Amino acid sequence: VRDLPNVVEIDNTEMLTFFKERGMESCLIAPMCFSGAVVGLLIVDSRHTRERYPDEVQVLAQIVAEITTSSLEQRWTEEN
Repeated sequence: VRDLPNVVEIDNTEMLTFFKERGMESCLIAPMCFSGAVVGLLIVDSRHTRERYPDEVQVLAQIVAEITTSSLEQRWTEEN
């Protein structure tokens, strides 16, 4: 995660290069947003096959990202 470039500031070519250098053939990225800012990413990747993830999987990944972000938001609120 430390090596992940700031997604908001990079173009698709840089992102593709980043993932390909790590052996990813395909990936699904669901942003984790808090107060209008991307605070993380949920990434599902395949290193064996190039595939398009079905719409249902894309929706599920976004739901998981939102639930995770909501849990983190609650934790951050409790800590402050």
